[in-house]
Amino acid sequence: MKNSNADFVVFVMLNRGDKLTDKASLKKSPDIFVFPMDIALAARREDDWKKVMTKKIVDRENYREKWDSIRNFLDPQETMTK
Repeated sequence: MKNSNADFVVFVMLNRGDKLTDKASLKKSPDIFVFPMDIALAARREDDWKKVMTKKIVDRENYREKWDSIRNFLDPQETMTK
């Protein structure tokens, strides 16, 4: 991730497995994480690739399917009315 001109990063793990993976596990839905940009940048490698290392994010599960963080960012008033 060389460009950080965004507010969020959506990370999708397609769970495709490998040739040793059980075919039933390949039918699993993708794992989707919605990270705020500052969290993603903190987990970025400092080399030419600038790859985000999601395993560095200790509380990664808190960001699983966290679409409401984008919704709240776009319309903070909606959060107050609920």
